[in-house]
Amino acid sequence: MSYYELINDADTAFVTLWINDADMVYLISLIGYKMSILVLYLRLFSIDRIFRYITQLTMFFVSSYLLANLFTQIFGCSPRSKYWDPDIPGHCINYTKAGLAYGAMNVGSDLIIFILPLPMLWRLKLSKRDKAAIFVIFMTGAM
Repeated sequence: MSYYELINDADTAFVTLWINDADMVYLISLIGYKMSILVLYLRLFSIDRIFRYITQLTMFFVSSYLLANLFTQIFGCSPRSKYWDPDIPGHCINYTKAGLAYGAMNVGSDLIIFILPLPMLWRLKLSKRDKAAIFVIFMTGAM
C-alpha cells in the first residue's frame, strides 16, 4: 500500500487548511520582523537624510508586498474554502505564479535590508579592523 493510498481527502483538506493558516501567521510575523530591523536602522542612522529616505521607501515596499501577499492568501479563492477543498465550485488564482512573484520580492527585500546599513557602517570613524568586525557581525545576521 502506497503513502498516497493511506491519505484520504479529509486529511488533505485539514492539512491544507492548516498550511493556509500558518502562511498567514508567517506573513504577519515577517512584517513585524522586517519592519523592526528597518526601524532599528532608522534609530541608529537617522542623521543621514538620504539613508532615512531610502529606509522609509524600503519600509513602504516591504509592508506593501507583504500585505498584498496576505490579502492574496485570504482572498485568492472564491469561496475561501475552495483553497482546502478543491471539489467545491468556485475558482482560485494561480498560487504558483503568485508564490514566485512574492518569493522574488522577499529575496529582493532581504538583500536591500542586508545592504542598506553597509555604507553607513563604512563611514564610521573606526579602524579598519573594527569596521571589519562590525561587517562580520552584520553578515552573520544575514545567514
